[in-house]
Amino acid sequence: MSHTSEHKNHITPLWVYYAVGTSLLFLTMITVAASYIPFSQFTGIGSLNFAVAMIIAIIKATLVALFFMHLAYDNKFYLFSLLAGILCLLIFIVVTMFDTQYRGLINPEEKTPIIQQTAPEQFVGKKHHEASQEDTHH
Repeated sequence: MSHTSEHKNHITPLWVYYAVGTSLLFLTMITVAASYIPFSQFTGIGSLNFAVAMIIAIIKATLVALFFMHLAYDNKFYLFSLLAGILCLLIFIVVTMFDTQYRGLINPEEKTPIIQQTAPEQFVGKKHHEASQEDTHH
């Protein structure tokens, strides 16, 4: 019983690699240039610089995955696997961000970081804390 797979070799022309490489360099220059522009002053949105940088990074990662990893020409199962992994990662990030952004609504004591809620004596021994206080006064 012989099993033959229908695998087609795809030879990407060299100009495609040069075009994608040039695009990656150009997008990197745009990322650096955009980091000097204070988008928050123009729009009032504080994290817009981060959003612009992430959008450019997603475009660059897509180019690398499609052309240098050959996902554009390979079996679509591999592309689906990559996208499913990215989707799972995004779900975990979104759930974590909701947890960190809105945890103070349920329990106001958990809104601030632990180090600001608790006295230093509870983290280190009282003698050690008193010794460090004496060191700072001398």
